[in-house]
Amino acid sequence: MTVLDRALEVLRVAGTPLHADEIAARMSTAGWKTENKTPGGGVNARLVVEMKRRGAASRVVRPAPATWALSTPAGDETGEMGDDE
Repeated sequence: MTVLDRALEVLRVAGTPLHADEIAARMSTAGWKTENKTPGGGVNARLVVEMKRRGAASRVVRPAPATWALSTPAGDETGEMGDDE
């Protein structure tokens, strides 16, 4: 599982925006190991690459500096909202 995959899973489970340091901390709690001296920085960099490479199709958005959220609500891969709104 890649750093990006793990970060996306943490965001999916959280269901709310998280700072890159918190994403890295939760990944570490789940068993992720890294030799990076700044794990949050590494996670943040990978999410920036995702956003820049995929543009509008990115799976993440950055609502604040180094803070990330899924671009679609958890479990809604279509990006469309349900009828109960």
